[in-house]
Amino acid sequence: MYVLKDKNRRQLVVSHKTIYINTYSVIVVDLLNEEVVFRHDSFNLWETKIMSFLNDATLDYVSLSERGMGVLGLSTQFLTKRVKDNTGEMHQVHSLASCDYLKLNPRNHILFSCQSEERNICVQGQYKNVEGETVFEDIYSIRVVRSDIRDLLLLSSIYHCATVYDIEYLVEAQRRADVFYHTYLELDRRNLVSILAFDSRCMRTLLERERTVVFDKEVGFAAHPIFFACKDPINT
Repeated sequence: MYVLKDKNRRQLVVSHKTIYINTYSVIVVDLLNEEVVFRHDSFNLWETKIMSFLNDATLDYVSLSERGMGVLGLSTQFLTKRVKDNTGEMHQVHSLASCDYLKLNPRNHILFSCQSEERNICVQGQYKNVEGETVFEDIYSIRVVRSDIRDLLLLSSIYHCATVYDIEYLVEAQRRADVFYHTYLELDRRNLVSILAFDSRCMRTLLERERTVVFDKEVGFAAHPIFFACKDPINT
């Protein structure tokens, strides 16, 4: 248990394991209004040892276990940063606060579910019931997808198109629309639909019934909503 103190906030950081369900949770609580700000759930066998500590210099919450080391960024000043592992490979760490723009209300709670290969970010409302217990209700959630080489090539191609007509051609050439509905860390937790919304022709192609029905049946828009709160690209 640690306390984050700076000029604009005073927060309590608590972590614990949950027996039998193999989940390690890190919870950030605002001490001023006594509300949960973030909760991050990750996989960890409940019978194995794990320890965590707060790096006061970088405001990173570091966990050590048999699976290796995990880093959670808690800084509100540095929303993304690069770190190097023991093999020399570079990784980009996104602060939990980098998802604040997803909230519909500043007092919303964000749950990061990362116990499996599926990484879900859920925005929740919270309130006290008649017994004085805190209750969380889902508002909406997005599933962050790991990109493959095909996805990255398409993203790069779109950003290198010289005209809107080139973008429209690429959109129409894709047999499946999954890549446009999926949310990627490489797009700052946005999808291509929201980025291409400036062009009505691209949107007409992407929202054709043939494409949306197949995607909704196989994957579901509950996990991949088309439109949700996005970071303003001008201020990114």
